[in-house]
Amino acid sequence: MDKHQNSASLVIHIDEETQTLIDRAAELAGSTLEQFLIQAATKEALAVEIEALHISVSNQTADRILQHLENPKPASLELRKAALKHRQVAHQYRTKDSR
Repeated sequence: MDKHQNSASLVIHIDEETQTLIDRAAELAGSTLEQFLIQAATKEALAVEIEALHISVSNQTADRILQHLENPKPASLELRKAALKHRQVAHQYRTKDSR
């Protein structure tokens, strides 16, 4: 099986100084340039994803959030109207697509 069968290509343009830095770093890491770039990009992508999706709060704030989740306020009239409108629009959209 071809190792590139389920892979994608990426073309980048960088200045010579950056290219030299990356080449040196890959060599020092004992990796090919391709391996080094994939590892570095993956590491950065995971860090960005964690930063974007992870929420840190104090214990006091966490307790307040749990209190609100366990004892929610009743939905306001405006919220109930918005939910009904959303349900109607979603139903129209689904029935339009199923034709």
